[in-house]
Amino acid sequence: MIPRSKLSVLAGLLGFAIQAITFASAAYDVSVSNIYLTDTETEVEDIVAIHNSKPFNVTAELEWAEEIYDEVSSNLLVWQLFIDGTQQAEGTVDLNDSRALPTSLNAGISTVEKSGEHVVEVKVQLDEVTAENDRAYRSFNAGASFVPLIFVLVLASTTQMVELSLGMGVFVGCCMITGTITAGFRTMLDTYILEALANVDHGFVYLFILFMAGLVGIIEKSGGLIGITHALKDYVKSSKSAQSVSFFAGLVIFFDDYANTLVAGASMRPLTDACMVSREKLAFVVDAT
Repeated sequence: MIPRSKLSVLAGLLGFAIQAITFASAAYDVSVSNIYLTDTETEVEDIVAIHNSKPFNVTAELEWAEEIYDEVSSNLLVWQLFIDGTQQAEGTVDLNDSRALPTSLNAGISTVEKSGEHVVEVKVQLDEVTAENDRAYRSFNAGASFVPLIFVLVLASTTQMVELSLGMGVFVGCCMITGTITAGFRTMLDTYILEALANVDHGFVYLFILFMAGLVGIIEKSGGLIGITHALKDYVKSSKSAQSVSFFAGLVIFFDDYANTLVAGASMRPLTDACMVSREKLAFVVDAT
């Protein structure tokens, strides 16, 4: 028979071995799933292009294979930020400072000075585990942001087709941020058209505009808008008073910006037409309120 003291020693050694195997299997496994930039001046997140000499903040999203603390680890996450292969910043995150493993880390602030494509890369290391991810961005001078807008204005004024002009403006912007016409056309379709149409919040907006426009159309066909004109014609006798009434209508319909444009614009249009107020002036007054 084996003495009881030796059995106790063997049990202790076995428990220690099991604990060591458990700790070894529970080692951290971290990866950098995504990188996005935030403009430090405007605080706009996930920007798709960089302005030269304008600072931006880099954020890396982290994924953990197991969201548990490893007791045998140093629990010190080391990160490095690279721009075009050149290290820009580095730092550490002590995992003991929080109760949960971080899902993102601030990888510092950086800038670029030259226009063109730049690669932003974040590397992290925890004990023996290393992970990295990178993302390409194009940078421009700040004035380049007006190029799609100027293109829309020029095309709209020459063709008198607002929808086409807005679509072409989106296409020009996509070509600028991707660098090629082919990639710009693909980005316009899958990101700024298909994904926008599939967005639930956008869907609610589409339905609201559809139903509100239908209601305004029913009121117009039933003579309601002409009735408003006849009801106010004794009080509105000049273009100035017509603009004042339109301004007041825009203030009254304040609960939604889309309803403001549809209802106030449609209801005031016959009145302002009768007082020789241009449609463009009415659009400005309604949009300003």
